Amino acid sequence: MFFTSSSDFNERVSIRAAEFCEQVISEMGAELHDEVIQKLSSMLLHIERIERAAGDPSEILNLITRMRTDFDSVTQDVRAISRRLNPVHFSDATFGGSIAQLCDSMQRPGNGHITCTTIGEEQPLSQLSFTYLYRIVQELIHNAFKHSSAWKINVVISWTPGTLIIEVEDDGTVDAKINGITSILQNKRNTLHMRSLTINATIRFEKGKRGLLVRVEYPVIGNTR
Repeated sequence: MFFTSSSDFNERVSIRAAEFCEQVISEMGAELHDEVIQKLSSMLLHIERIERAAGDPSEILNLITRMRTDFDSVTQDVRAISRRLNPVHFSDATFGGSIAQLCDSMQRPGNGHITCTTIGEEQPLSQLSFTYLYRIVQELIHNAFKHSSAWKINVVISWTPGTLIIEVEDDGTVDAKINGITSILQNKRNTLHMRSLTINATIRFEKGKRGLLVRVEYPVIGNTR
């Protein structure tokens, strides 16, 4: 990308930053509505039904059981949203170790399993690239569970000479729709593409063995970001 002047550079950076923030706000707002508010509304209906079933102990017990299930689900959703909003803190010094911890924390016992494999010798990353690549993997896992109804997600981190390759593959995307989905995702301007562009990485959406395969390539050597 070429800039005609410093003012042109500042303008484009400002526009991209605004787009990035707006995209994040929109996604979080939609997630709060879909994952939390709707379930809280359902719990309110349960309370109203309990009030109407005051003389039926068995029905009250049944409704309380449903409320407990809904409450547990809301709690998990709020924790997931909180993790995405909080600053990234790396208790492990390595990128591979941090991604492994992320995968472990995003497991859904009984509903979803994540495997994480690291290949090759790790190379140093800048703090910005470390953070953005971490966020990209986090969002890909979140999207796979939410939109693809994935049961299993495989994350593979491959360190090759001068390049970091990250592959995230799920088994939840319907095969008949995969070609159309990959085309839409490849051309969609979202936080995944914006983060990748910021650190000079590339992201590709392809058909995997059983679902969607997302491939992120980051040139470690010669990259200043």
